[in-house]
Amino acid sequence: MNDNSKIISKKPFPQSFLSAASIVLISLIVLGLSFFLIWHFHFRQSETELALTYLNNAYKLERPLESRITNFDYAPVKNTRGDSQNNTDKIELDRAEKLLLDAAADNPTAENLHSLSRVYLAKKEFDEARKQLEKAAKLAPENAQILCDLGTAWAETGKRTTADEERGKRLKALATSLDKYDAALKLNPQLAEASFNRALSLELLNLPSQTQAAWRKYLELDKNSSWIKEARRRLQILESQKTRELSSDELKTVFLNAFRQKNDEEAWRLLSQNRELITGKYLPQKLVMSFVENGANEEILDALKYLGELEKTRNGDFFAAELAEFYATAPTAKFELLKKAQTAMQNGYKLCEEGKFRQAAEQFTTARKLFLQAEDYIEANTVSQYFIAYCLYVTDQRSQAVEQFRRIDEFTKTKNYKWLNLMNFYWLTGAEEFLAEISKTEVKNEYEKSLAQAQKMEDSYLTQQFLLNLASRSDSVSQESEKLSYLQKLFEISNTPKASLRQKVRNLGYGLEMLLDTHLDAFSQAVAVETVELTEQTNDNLFPIYAQINAGVVHTQTGDFDEARKWLLTAKQNAQTVSEESERKNLSAKSLLKLGHLERKIGNFQQAAEDYDEADKILKTTATPIFLYELQKSRLLTFQALGDDAEVEKQISAVLNLAEKYRTQILEEQERNTFFNNEQTIYDIAVEHEFRQGRNDKAFDYAEISNSRSLLDWLKKGANVVRSQKKTEVLFDSSTKPYSLAEIRVEMPPNVQILQYTVLEKRVLIWAISKENVAVVPVEIESDVLREKVENYLKLLQSGDTDKQLEAQNLSAELYNFLVNPILPYLNRTKEICLVPSKVLFYLPFAALVSPNETPFLQEFTIFYAPSASVFIICTENAGNKSNFSDETLLSVGNPTFDREAFPDLPNLPAAESEARDIGKFYENSTILLAEDATKEKFQASFKNADIVHFAGHYLVENSSPLDSSLLLAKAAKNDESGVLTNAELVGEKLLRTKLVVLSACQTGVESYYKGEGLIGLSRSFLASGAPLVVASQWQVDSDATAELMKNFHRYRRQEKMPTAAALRYAQIDMLKSDDSHFRMPYFWAAFAVFGGYTEF
Repeated sequence: MNDNSKIISKKPFPQSFLSAASIVLISLIVLGLSFFLIWHFHFRQSETELALTYLNNAYKLERPLESRITNFDYAPVKNTRGDSQNNTDKIELDRAEKLLLDAAADNPTAENLHSLSRVYLAKKEFDEARKQLEKAAKLAPENAQILCDLGTAWAETGKRTTADEERGKRLKALATSLDKYDAALKLNPQLAEASFNRALSLELLNLPSQTQAAWRKYLELDKNSSWIKEARRRLQILESQKTRELSSDELKTVFLNAFRQKNDEEAWRLLSQNRELITGKYLPQKLVMSFVENGANEEILDALKYLGELEKTRNGDFFAAELAEFYATAPTAKFELLKKAQTAMQNGYKLCEEGKFRQAAEQFTTARKLFLQAEDYIEANTVSQYFIAYCLYVTDQRSQAVEQFRRIDEFTKTKNYKWLNLMNFYWLTGAEEFLAEISKTEVKNEYEKSLAQAQKMEDSYLTQQFLLNLASRSDSVSQESEKLSYLQKLFEISNTPKASLRQKVRNLGYGLEMLLDTHLDAFSQAVAVETVELTEQTNDNLFPIYAQINAGVVHTQTGDFDEARKWLLTAKQNAQTVSEESERKNLSAKSLLKLGHLERKIGNFQQAAEDYDEADKILKTTATPIFLYELQKSRLLTFQALGDDAEVEKQISAVLNLAEKYRTQILEEQERNTFFNNEQTIYDIAVEHEFRQGRNDKAFDYAEISNSRSLLDWLKKGANVVRSQKKTEVLFDSSTKPYSLAEIRVEMPPNVQILQYTVLEKRVLIWAISKENVAVVPVEIESDVLREKVENYLKLLQSGDTDKQLEAQNLSAELYNFLVNPILPYLNRTKEICLVPSKVLFYLPFAALVSPNETPFLQEFTIFYAPSASVFIICTENAGNKSNFSDETLLSVGNPTFDREAFPDLPNLPAAESEARDIGKFYENSTILLAEDATKEKFQASFKNADIVHFAGHYLVENSSPLDSSLLLAKAAKNDESGVLTNAELVGEKLLRTKLVVLSACQTGVESYYKGEGLIGLSRSFLASGAPLVVASQWQVDSDATAELMKNFHRYRRQEKMPTAAALRYAQIDMLKSDDSHFRMPYFWAAFAVFGGYTEF
């Protein structure tokens, strides 16, 4: 105790504090406060209960949703076809909402937020309901009712998403609802609302068998409520709709009835919905087979003629009509040959169903010879030859198959046999792709056109084939939204009454494989069970094995490893019973691959390596090793986990060779970017391995191979921009090789140094590269930790809140310590820095990072950014060709008068208008477009002819579709909708003259990033178009501060003759030292950066 404390301790309390009256008063206050708190708590509790009573009263005559909301009493739901009387008691609803809004605002507990969400659910405001429920779920993650209602918010959202282009969102929303209901039932198996709603979602997800099982389970749970009548009715409807697929003989009978009645619509429906050759359900051939088997039955021949005329009229397809003409005029002596030919075709079909394709090919070859002997050139050159080609294809004889498919293609085109031509084209294109004769992107484009043709023909079979293939292609390049959209359409079609069982099994089986990486586990499990049950009804001995593999994969993903192993070992064993060698090897290798995945997930890496090795041995004996990339990548990850450097080195080469091969085949930019975003791990492993081996040059080269390759291709060889009504695509003819480290050092200017980052899983490699030296420094920090620090820093910095700036500065110093300080000894302060970020670091404003002495990095160095070192070299070369400084022309656009009705929440920007006007004073030759004069037409007519383009206005970011992000300009006329200039409209422009583009708007520099490709945004579009230098922003910027910054930037650049990067730096330092302390915060000055190459202008 020090002296001061002694003095204080001797100081007496005032006498008044010791009086009895005071003590009584204090006691009364405390007691009163306690009573108040108790009363307030119980009052609030009773208010919530009262509000839920009001809410139930509001909907006592008619419930608002088909789904059940927790704690809602039973009320019927109406499904009318027109406007029905609204039976909601709005007074009661308003009373409930007011009480619950107050309760959630005053005391945002899980219960109050959940109660409020019920109001939003009832009012069909599902986004707001989800927002409240997600908050509640964070506070009470074990609350089954909250999860159930969250599932309902997703289900009702999905149900109401009906547009064709929104199908993927519908599927994801409904599948998410199933996840939530399953989670709720896991917590509380007796929760009736979740059980009821789960059945509804399964029905909407087109899984009738699982839906019926779900309703039965609900009826076991609920024995006496008013809800069971609805559940029973729904189950009865489903059971009554359970229609068996027509056999080929039944199909013929039904068609003959339609023919006799001259029911064209029914006849056409039967024809267009039944075209599966292998099951004998292609009606033209079925009728021909019946004709020869039944002694030239005239009615059947007349039915074939009728069918031919119908198809010729509706589709312009002459196959059935010419087939009918041939059989009508064929000599009787030929009939025995034709009968034998048709028998051989049927034998071939049966062998195909059994998986005996080589034996089937012999039957089809026999049939073709017999058709030729009978002078039936129609079937000889179509169905029989097609199945010969098909059997060659599935038995790994792709080159021979292509020859056959091409002959059929030529014949069917000449004869105008449209459906057969389209079916043959499906296989021909796939075979040509496999032989690398056409790219993956070209195949996708052809299949999209073919899908449109199949839909125009109203053909269910080929529509499903093309949808399935397109979904698979979207899956292979990680285009989730597109994939789910195709799958939703596919599942809808395959669930129609009397649809092909084989095709439905195929759709569900392949569809399930594509669902796995979406982590919609409950839906995946339901699809797996549905598929296993359906395969038992088919005659195909391959389908059950595929279903067993998929079941094992689903259980692996959900963590039920014992069940997964059981399914996969069963599949492996059953695969050995398959007679066809190619299919046996394929299924054996696939089951081993998935067993390897299972063991790797458990952590049994040695067993995983053995499974992968066994799969690899099998694949090496096949002519067409499918899923080879997946296998080689899995082996790489396993050997890395085992620490086997020798095997890792072998696998790096194998996997990267395959990846780079895919790069040359995926020509569409968005698909390529998403594919390599997903596969960046393999490049990171290669970098890490080479660095640990001390081969730094090679480590850098691997990093550069993965960086911004699409933009590099664009800059080196150009791109084809294909615009359609639905979308804009950027296509590349080929893939170019990036520069090596040695080449970069030769090409880079002497007064620049490259500061490049490679973010790996456990560390960051920081490179300092100049013509004279190369240094690399590892910093041990996990990528997830780094990402969290960067995101937290940006959140604090961008808030613009003065109170949070100290916290932001502390985090900034921490990031400086990780990312700058270790490499600082290798940096030359006399040289500009070209900074090449990696992954999340694309978002980070390095200029604002502060050293231990609180000096921003900006004050130590002049910095500009590039997406990769190779792109930096190209942009620098481009800048050298546009180095004229003195006679620069300027296009300056400020505060365009955009459509206020379309964008009512966006403010007017008078500071941007002042900015655009004032910077014009620094240029002798300038064009200024302000307010209503800043139209899209004028901008497009002028920007390619200016040396300097400056835009000050609004830029709208579309994160899910960067090409739809847009600059807002003025409309030329009141009814003109052309005021929006999208990224899609800008890409492909050739800026032969423009040397600098300044994008003085929000988030124009980095909208998002891909792990491999790097930054995505408007700045990148202008770099790709030929501008060597772009000044752009990294977040939403303050308009007044930006105007001040930009005026000073242009002043330094023109009056002081400073290069662009230096001019921006000096303008930012001015703001950093501003008299207005508010503007000194990095939020106001650090958003803008220079992107591109080194320039002296």
